[in-house]
Amino acid sequence: MMSDTTIARAGEAEGPLEFTAGTWGFFGWSLLVMLGEVLIIPSPWTSAAYYRWCVAHVRVPGARQPVFTGTAGDIWWAFVLLGLLGYAGAYSGWLELALAVFEVLLYWVVIRWFFAKLSWQDQTAPFAFTGSYWGLLGWSVLCWLSIFTIIGWAWAIPAMTRWICRNVQGGQRPLAFTATGLGLLWRSIVLVLCSILIIPIPWISRWYAAWLVSQFYLGTPPRA
Repeated sequence: MMSDTTIARAGEAEGPLEFTAGTWGFFGWSLLVMLGEVLIIPSPWTSAAYYRWCVAHVRVPGARQPVFTGTAGDIWWAFVLLGLLGYAGAYSGWLELALAVFEVLLYWVVIRWFFAKLSWQDQTAPFAFTGSYWGLLGWSVLCWLSIFTIIGWAWAIPAMTRWICRNVQGGQRPLAFTATGLGLLWRSIVLVLCSILIIPIPWISRWYAAWLVSQFYLGTPPRA
């Protein structure tokens, strides 16, 4: 059991998060969650289990172990509807565009659920995502429009992620996202090029995921 002094020091710790999962574990779970999304019905169970596994393999500054307690029964309907919308979009691009407003609403529900079920040892208040649906919709539209600029999405996505982090309440330290557009762009290009070769996929996907996790910073990031 940690002493009060140890817990206090853990609460004061700042720094980036670290992804500790192995290559094959991450690859296997990624395949499982994708299979659940394709089959739709298992998606609530595979997604909740995947989130629990990923969170269990994230190291937080101060030797704290985050825990995710969400279950498939919490919002199973949101995952099922997201899967159905995915098939509808594959059938018709115009239909996907028409349903995008509802799709963002479902993602907003999932984000709120995720943070509500997230905790770690020295937490003094429940986590909560306080960002509005309209805010997420606005950022989603911006990210979608940025695709037409070819590379603008690499700057829009980090900006949206920073907005999400600013709206996470409940921790002793703020959560920040430090990735730059250029950093995301060149790593995404490497990911796509290596994935074309198929064989490097397990290693390159784990490398990419570890980098993304390391861009989340607990506390106030140092100025470059």
